[in-house]
Amino acid sequence: MKIIITLQDENQFPLEFEYNAAELAAQANAPGVTVVMLGSMVISKNAIKHIVSAEPLTQQPNTQIQLADGKSITDYVANYNATDIAKQFNDPRTSLVTIGDTLVSKNAFKLVLQLPATETAAE
Repeated sequence: MKIIITLQDENQFPLEFEYNAAELAAQANAPGVTVVMLGSMVISKNAIKHIVSAEPLTQQPNTQIQLADGKSITDYVANYNATDIAKQFNDPRTSLVTIGDTLVSKNAFKLVLQLPATETAAE
């Protein structure tokens, strides 16, 4: 999958990598882990702002993630559950959270909301 890694300092790195947001988050959030490998890149998990797919969505986006810097990301989440997302953000052991195929740092996050069906059809 082609992804774009955005760092806290806004540097971006495109990468083709066998990416699974949930697996990468589990690896990065494991106790004692400070860096993760993405292909041949070794990166501090604290430097990651967000990781998004660079490939077109196969489903209409149904979720909007707003970041503290005012940017927003839309993604498709198969079984959107606000309670599950809130639990991830409230877990003190977690620094990176998955929302669909998007991986976002708790430090960069402002809010996530489910888009109404009328908005997703209009986009």
